[in-house]
Amino acid sequence: MSHLARAQQENIRVYREYYSKFAEDYEERTRQEAKIIADTMIKWTGLNCLKILDLGVGTGSVWNHVYSKGIPHIHVIGLDIAPGMLKMAKKKRISWLELLEMRVEDLHQTNYFDMVYAHGLLKHCADPAIAVQKASKALIDHGKFFVGDISIEDDALEIIRRLTPKIRAYLKPSERKSSFYLADHELVRLIEKLGFRTQRYEKFVHSLRFESFEHIKDFFTNKMMFGLYTYKAIPLRYRKQCDEIFLETLKEVIEKPILQRSTFISLFEKS
Repeated sequence: MSHLARAQQENIRVYREYYSKFAEDYEERTRQEAKIIADTMIKWTGLNCLKILDLGVGTGSVWNHVYSKGIPHIHVIGLDIAPGMLKMAKKKRISWLELLEMRVEDLHQTNYFDMVYAHGLLKHCADPAIAVQKASKALIDHGKFFVGDISIEDDALEIIRRLTPKIRAYLKPSERKSSFYLADHELVRLIEKLGFRTQRYEKFVHSLRFESFEHIKDFFTNKMMFGLYTYKAIPLRYRKQCDEIFLETLKEVIEKPILQRSTFISLFEKS
């Protein structure tokens, strides 16, 4: 097995474990983002009578907002690999949402869907091109690819980028590899290179407020994937020193205990 394949396997293991454990917490902190995405999707595509494939449906919160609008004749197949996320999605009882526990890599439908939706998926991938190629294959001619992901300008990503080199000496080596280092325009260019034309692009920012910098540190180390699978790999004897580095880094990036979460949304058409 290649290094890239091992990295993706580790990504899948971590994703399944993390998002099953923190499904409720994830849905709560992305509630505002899910509404923005749902409203934008309706505005840009209408959604009426569309067959849609969701590559990473999560808790189904976006589709719950769409469902509340009463849009007719829509059918969505939502894939995810985290049972905890799918369990929450099923509880919403959205009549036209079909849920499958399946990896994107195992998808083989061809020329069937009017639209493919991928939010928070591509930058998790060791190689996002695989998911983009699957989307292209699944779409009909001139089908739509609606993509949303965390922006390179997100405060949390900036903190992680600055912190990681400072604590690298204390970390265990990891097989994981993601594409969070990709700038937004680089990901858009990759999608275009694989057979899509960009039709719309917007960026949205919303805030997460905390009582103190210490509470932000706790959020990173106890609720975010970085903390659970990277930071907590630090041996206990170095934890205090690294905590001090962490707080210093937080204050370098943000002036007040507020994280600005930045998301970009793009609509593509299959060429």
